[in-house]
Amino acid sequence: MGTHRPVSHFVRWHCRTFDLTRCDRFSMMSGLSHDPLLRDLLTPLSLGATLCVPDQADYEAAGGLGKWTRDQRITVLHLTPALGRLLLEPTTFPTPALASLRYLFFGGDCLLPSLVSELRVRAPNASFVNCYGTTETPQVMAWHLLPGVEVGANAVNKIPVGRGIEGAQLLMQSSPGLLAGVGELGEIYVRSPYLSKGYFELPALTREFFVANPFRSESSDRLYRTGDLGRYLPNGEVVLAGRGDDQLKIRGFRIEPDEIEAVAARDPRIRDVVVTARPDPIGEQRLVAFVVPKTGKAISPEVVRRSLREELPDFMVPSFVILTDRLPLTPNGKVDRHSLASLQLVPESQACEPVAPRNNIEATLAQLWCDALGLKRVGVHEGFFELGGHSLLAVVLLSAVQKTFQVELPLRVIFESPTVGGLAEAIRTAQEQGRRAPPPIQPINREKHRVKLAP
Repeated sequence: MGTHRPVSHFVRWHCRTFDLTRCDRFSMMSGLSHDPLLRDLLTPLSLGATLCVPDQADYEAAGGLGKWTRDQRITVLHLTPALGRLLLEPTTFPTPALASLRYLFFGGDCLLPSLVSELRVRAPNASFVNCYGTTETPQVMAWHLLPGVEVGANAVNKIPVGRGIEGAQLLMQSSPGLLAGVGELGEIYVRSPYLSKGYFELPALTREFFVANPFRSESSDRLYRTGDLGRYLPNGEVVLAGRGDDQLKIRGFRIEPDEIEAVAARDPRIRDVVVTARPDPIGEQRLVAFVVPKTGKAISPEVVRRSLREELPDFMVPSFVILTDRLPLTPNGKVDRHSLASLQLVPESQACEPVAPRNNIEATLAQLWCDALGLKRVGVHEGFFELGGHSLLAVVLLSAVQKTFQVELPLRVIFESPTVGGLAEAIRTAQEQGRRAPPPIQPINREKHRVKLAP
């Protein structure tokens, strides 16, 4: 249950701290049901500034988000690290391409120094800010302005989320009522008078997560228990260290794994299922479902994924489905998630020797797939999504295909032909029909085309 007060407080702090003005051009990257929409709308509108809204096609086209940002002369971007990677896709305009950007604000997921270093090439005039907040806080509650050069931000090579904004404080508790020391793992509690009122018609849950400050006697001094883990750095800033419960965060989305498990368990062929998150070979967190089929019931990973895709949004569909005879258990009978973490993520299709590429197009495509998915080899009949792909990676792959083969293909082709062999056939068809990518945009002399008005 949100109120106007936290949002208006954030907007005033945001505009004042970063000198945002009516001359800035903002983007609306949030969906209509996502709480950052309030930030995306109210910040520019409170200034009388310009708010630009991209179409879905701008996200899906190869290099589309970067092109849209450049064409709209955006100066302020709020986005997740996953969306930030879309700005790095090859485009038809020269680098640096995003010279209009003054600020890039990141939130919703772990921001890596490598991503920031690559984006600085595209946006050389931009300042980079890592932000932290939750729906319950309800806007940004901590921030960290990145230095000009990315180095190992700390011992774990993560960029800090910093310290609290005006009127907010991050308290790290190693256990309830006990502050964590520097470098000690603790749970993050947000202290602020600008919190949400609680959960609608859920008083027990509100009492569990919105708690009184144990270090002060005033009952109005409230903390929000985030469930996130972190550590104090020597300078007092905070760096994230994952979750303290079973909740997962994938590409900026909060995911309760038991919701996915409940949907999968309705399949009469499945006896047991556990969903967790694991880093893939390139370090990106992916959802993994460990499935135990019922005795005598045949089921494949792709069938499981297809069934889940019918009921769940894309970001909740596991990238890997691993079939196993049984789940490892701890001595007290609970699922041993540490043992699951040691299992190698090998898709069923790679358990046997994959079919090698049969021509140059397939060979080139197979390499592009390996680069996108972090794999050593890909067979021509293996499914992109079965190998761990998702919609954002599909956009990245399509961008690489367009640059390599100089053809224009719609994003849906990867969903309709999700194998190297199928995509190679689509490329050959596009080449035969002459649908080639447009030539690079060439700059022109504005003065030459300027209309001169009579005095």
